[in-house]
Amino acid sequence: DDPKNFHLKKLEGAEERLVLMRADLLDYESLLSAIKGCHGVFHTASPVTDDP
Repeated sequence: DDPKNFHLKKLEGAEERLVLMRADLLDYESLLSAIKGCHGVFHTASPVTDDP
């Protein structure tokens, strides 16, 4: 269990549908392995704001 991401596993439906993967952005194969079969990917290596 990762204490940094523990709160994500508490989200509704997370137990059945959420998979957290670690990938190296500079390693194409690790990225490919992490996103294979995904319907959606959240890339969180850069900040995102909702402030135009």
